[in-house]
Amino acid sequence: MTFVLFSFVHAQTTENNSIKISDCSGAIALSKSGGHNIAFPGTKGNVDDIVNYQQKLKHPEMNSVWFRFKAPFSGNINITALAKNTSFEMAMFLPSNVECSDVTTGNAKMIYNTFVKDGSFSLESSEFSFLELKEGQLVTFMFNSPEEHNNRLDLTIDFLPLNHAETVKELMNVSDLRRDETLPTYRIGVRDAITQLPVDAKIIIKESRYFDAFYNASDLLLSLERTLKFDLSVDAYGYFPADSSIRIREISESIETIIELIPVLKGSQLKLEGIGFMPQTDVLTEEAKIKIQRLRDFMALNSSVEIEIHGHVHSIGSNTLGAQRLSSKRAKRVMNYLIDAGIEKSRMTHVGFGNSEMLFPEPKSREEEQANRRVEIKIVSIGDEE
Repeated sequence: MTFVLFSFVHAQTTENNSIKISDCSGAIALSKSGGHNIAFPGTKGNVDDIVNYQQKLKHPEMNSVWFRFKAPFSGNINITALAKNTSFEMAMFLPSNVECSDVTTGNAKMIYNTFVKDGSFSLESSEFSFLELKEGQLVTFMFNSPEEHNNRLDLTIDFLPLNHAETVKELMNVSDLRRDETLPTYRIGVRDAITQLPVDAKIIIKESRYFDAFYNASDLLLSLERTLKFDLSVDAYGYFPADSSIRIREISESIETIIELIPVLKGSQLKLEGIGFMPQTDVLTEEAKIKIQRLRDFMALNSSVEIEIHGHVHSIGSNTLGAQRLSSKRAKRVMNYLIDAGIEKSRMTHVGFGNSEMLFPEPKSREEEQANRRVEIKIVSIGDEE
């Protein structure tokens, strides 16, 4: 079995709304095309989000899971869903904000709803004009089953640009490192392996005499004034990381290398960065909570994945019993957060390592000390698809 570590660092906070995937305010965020496997949470959420739409819907909210999709560019969205041996209702809304207040107050426009009995359905943009979304437009949708269960829902989202060439221009983020523009240019491009659209990624150049550095870009431009020799690491949220060794001799024509990133889809694995805690406590920093929600989304979208949550502390000296207890409490705090958000407890275990695996045994800054206070997530099983 292959193992992948998640680690979590700083992020922005959100409103203090319900984090449950069965509430609109806790909707799972979708940002790109892909296939997902979600388990119904088995209960309704803290808020009856559809009470103001009940006259148009077949069932009250009983066992629901919510999603939101914000169009990264202008395009058409197609949705396909399958739930074996499960009846469900699907409803789609066009709210004006992410917080879902328009939905819960009944002010959002419900643009589609249907009831499916033991089967599947699809929404195709070729049949429904409302599936054409403008860049930045938000659509919220819900699947609600009239029975309590944890059956799986296979969900596929296809989002394609209205104008591929124009979308490429809009998404491209170029970092120009050329010293002499009269020389041939070497371009490194990062693209989505499925859509071939530019991906804004973390690009790290290593083992180079001239360019050792970190860049946020979809494209790097270099001058071919000399032999280029370096190692390249590319990482973007929602994709598998990619590593390459670049070896380019001086040539007379401009050339390019395209790095294709494979999106994280159903049942796959993802690498993120560290969750921080307040010193000597199991209290999560405010900046870390949104990162746990990203883990929650990953777990919700991949209902066969099982994880082990590892707790760590910053403590100089021997690995005391107190350090091990604190690290275990930190791991358990993250697990309880995920349980409260609607993730099944049976899919998670936790363990504390104390200070036995500090990232910085001799920290030279507060940032390095904070990096030692962390939780890491190891995927122990991706399960079997039914």
